[in-house]
Amino acid sequence: MRSGRLPDGTETNSIDGYVNSWQKLATPIEVMTGLKCVSFDPNIQFSSEEKLITLPVWFIELINNYYKEVHDDYYRMMNEGS
Repeated sequence: MRSGRLPDGTETNSIDGYVNSWQKLATPIEVMTGLKCVSFDPNIQFSSEEKLITLPVWFIELINNYYKEVHDDYYRMMNEGS
């Protein structure tokens, strides 16, 4: 493999590292929406049976960071017995 660009803009020569980095970024959106990641680099495309949406990396990172914050807060609250 020639070098590939990761979501953070760095380069890699690892096929596994390349695919895993992009999939890691796409997975929370797939879980939240039921859409399927169909392509990536430089943006990520998600698809349902009849729709296709293309999202930029910065927007996916924004959603993922918010989701992680809310998710972590929820589990923290549950573990505190509130």
